[in-house]
Amino acid sequence: MIKVYKIFPLIFLSGYATITSAAVDLSSSRVIYHAENSGEDIRVKNNSSSPYLVQTWVDSGPKQKDTPFVTAPPLFRLNASNESKISIMYIGGGLPESEESLFWLNVKSIPSVNEKMSENKVILAVNHRVKLIFRPEGLSGDSATAIKNVSWKRSAADTLEATNDSSFYVTLNQVIINGKTVPISLEPDNSTLAPHSSHTYSVNSVLGEHPNIIWRAINDSGVQSEQFKKTI
Repeated sequence: MIKVYKIFPLIFLSGYATITSAAVDLSSSRVIYHAENSGEDIRVKNNSSSPYLVQTWVDSGPKQKDTPFVTAPPLFRLNASNESKISIMYIGGGLPESEESLFWLNVKSIPSVNEKMSENKVILAVNHRVKLIFRPEGLSGDSATAIKNVSWKRSAADTLEATNDSSFYVTLNQVIINGKTVPISLEPDNSTLAPHSSHTYSVNSVLGEHPNIIWRAINDSGVQSEQFKKTI
């Protein structure tokens, strides 16, 4: 997810774009932090002809920046057509050992400003905000199986409930019920099934006796999984 800020000169307006639409972009749409590792890395690339100032941090939600992670470097210059590495390190904080925990890695890119630019020039500062999932050692099963094993049951005449009984986060990006596509979004978030949690999906029409469900999710590599089907 990318948030775009217009600085005019100090007024911030926000919007959203795709992961590849900015001059500065990331090598992945998520980071899986394996607890047994001393850190995890992600690459950031400047595709433009101008330098950018890049700021990095981890949060656990809006205005929640107190997390057990640090990023290095937290602030750096990224020259034109260059790429660099951002390291994320867990500094400890009593996270659950029986299931994954979800945080967000933020990578904000701010374009350079020179004296020749007009005072009324609009500057776009783009914040890449990607999932950072902390994965403890020794969890039963795996994330791919967790996607496959999402269970479904009827919760109302026009609504199904999806349940994730695993210790892994599942991020749905496609749900089709009786041939009707259910809108999936991050804001509001109906895509994320936390470990041992449920979410409902409605098609605003009677489901019938044996509804059909098709679903896909985003895997550890940040790409869409295979398609799964079920009739209940």
